[in-house]
Amino acid sequence: MAQKILEAYPFQPALTASQKNWIYQAILFHDRPEELAAGGGIPASVKVVCNTDHLWSFTHPNFWQDTLRKGVQPQAYLENLGNDLDGYFVSEPGRQKARQCLEERAIEVEAWKSWTQRSNPL
Repeated sequence: MAQKILEAYPFQPALTASQKNWIYQAILFHDRPEELAAGGGIPASVKVVCNTDHLWSFTHPNFWQDTLRKGVQPQAYLENLGNDLDGYFVSEPGRQKARQCLEERAIEVEAWKSWTQRSNPL
């Protein structure tokens, strides 16, 4: 699918074969970060794209959107992200940034729990 899109879109300037290959690799390893982490020949730029893409799950907007979209309680989603963190990122800097975001989401989840308890005392 990526190949069809990249071939059909009139990029100005046109993408080089190397740039297209870079995009294909990032897409290929999106859902297989453990293979990316194990591969020694993967360019650092592809690893950065993969980590950045995965980091989105740990951001404020996506975290709260996903609790609704996936029908998961915030505390459970927080735990799920924590359980998946080490295998989800392909470099230590990516894992460190994700841990920082997870700490921020934990503070938000505690505030949310406090607010819901006050708003719904039953």
